[in-house]
Amino acid sequence: MEFDFDQQQIFYSVGAFFAVAASTYLLGTQISLSVLTKSMLLFLAFAGFTVAAQMLEGKEIKLITSGLSGVSAIIFVTYTVFRFELNPPVVLLALAVSAVIFMVAGYNLERLKGYEWPLNTRQALAGIAVLALVFVGVDAATSDLDESYDWKDSVNVSMDDEFVLGEVTVSNNFYLPRRVDTASFDGCIYAPERKSLYVREEYDSDLLWKGSRTLEITGRASVRPDSNVTIEGEYPVEIVEADECPENVSERKILIFPSGDSSGYGIGTAP
Repeated sequence: MEFDFDQQQIFYSVGAFFAVAASTYLLGTQISLSVLTKSMLLFLAFAGFTVAAQMLEGKEIKLITSGLSGVSAIIFVTYTVFRFELNPPVVLLALAVSAVIFMVAGYNLERLKGYEWPLNTRQALAGIAVLALVFVGVDAATSDLDESYDWKDSVNVSMDDEFVLGEVTVSNNFYLPRRVDTASFDGCIYAPERKSLYVREEYDSDLLWKGSRTLEITGRASVRPDSNVTIEGEYPVEIVEADECPENVSERKILIFPSGDSSGYGIGTAP
């Protein structure tokens, strides 16, 4: 078997790999950008590769940029559909429109070969790059979600049921939608023997546009049903900056502390 690759093809292939890797990294990491900004960046990548495929000269570069244009379009539609949780009829429409666009584009490729574009390649790609920078700049200049915690000063603990420890109000001060991702917490309950406390933040998968949303923070004591430990009753709540609960506490109380990467981030204090 004989492989006939020249240096140009190798460089094009490596560039294509890094382009796909950049898109995957953008979507798979916790980069602090709005889902709308990420979606628009994917669309602009599709537009840029499409422009390059039509305006640049050379069979290899046209083939590579056409392939990247298709991959960008697939990633853009898939990401937008799932991140914005579109309804099934809208999803079907988006897929059908995408299919028609590419079918029509493929059918008309030969007719576009001699077309005189109003902008040259550099001007078109520069315009797309400027649009991308504007989206990223506006996103970066606007504040991220603000979290405000309101903890109860005491709670009535039940052995079998969850109990409300407090609530968090998440606010978006700009028009770009963002996903609600609040801090995580752990806790212990002392009766006065130490017992684990499962702390759970109410989950909300909906995007938060400009406005605010309030979510409950609940707890549940971790006590085996066949144990003789009784922990029911009124407990004061204390918010602490710590990595774990202390081994011994002399009084009945509930201690709550941030866990994971959220340690020390805006947890507030009990009133």
